[in-house]
Amino acid sequence: MQSSLGLVIGLDRLYNVTFPTKYSKLPNSIYIALVIFCVLFSFFITLFGYQYATDSEKVPVCLPPTAYTGTSRNIWIGSNFIISILVIFVYGGAHIRCRILKAKHVHEQTVETVNRLLKSLTVVIAIYVCTWFLTISSLVVSQVSKFSPEVTAEINRQLGWLVIINASLNFFVYFWRASEYRKSIIKLYGLSRAFKLEASVDTGARIMKTSVKI
Repeated sequence: MQSSLGLVIGLDRLYNVTFPTKYSKLPNSIYIALVIFCVLFSFFITLFGYQYATDSEKVPVCLPPTAYTGTSRNIWIGSNFIISILVIFVYGGAHIRCRILKAKHVHEQTVETVNRLLKSLTVVIAIYVCTWFLTISSLVVSQVSKFSPEVTAEINRQLGWLVIINASLNFFVYFWRASEYRKSIIKLYGLSRAFKLEASVDTGARIMKTSVKI
C-alpha cells in the first residue's frame, strides 16, 4: 500500500500546482476513492503473496523485499517498479510546474510559497529515489541476475533498512514542508488548540521584542 499511496500523494501535489483553484474545491469522495483503490491494490498483492507462499522457503525478516516468493515476488517487484517510475515522473512534473509558476509570479509572498513547495518536492523525491526506488531497482537486478540464494537473501535483508527509512521519513517531511498536510495532521490528531496556543505565544513574544526595541 505504501507504493500506491506514494503515487496518489504525488498526483495530489501535481494537481495542486497545476490547478490550484480547482484543488481547493476537490470533494472528499475523490480522496476516499483513491484510498480505496490503494487498499484494493494492496489486498490483491498480499493475496498473491499468500497464494504462492511456501513452507520450504524460510523468511529471515518479514519485510516486503523478503516476504514474497515465487510468482508473487515477480508480481510485487514488477508492479512496484512501474509505480516507482510513475512517481518519479509525477514529482518531476510537479517540480517543473512549480518552476513555471515561480517564473510567472513576481509577488513576494507567492514566490516564497512556491519556493517552499519546490524545496519540499526536492526533499521528497530525493528521499524516494535514495530509498524506495533504490530498493525496487536492486530487487529487479537481483531477480534478473542469477545470484546465489545466500547473496540474494543478504541483499533482501539489507534493503529492509531502506524500506523502513522511506516509510518513516515521509511523515516528518510533509509535516515540515507542506502546510496543507501539516494542518490536516494537526486536525486529525486533535492538536489544533495546542498549536494555536503555541502560535499565540510566539506572536506575543515577537510583539514584546518589537516594543522593547522601539
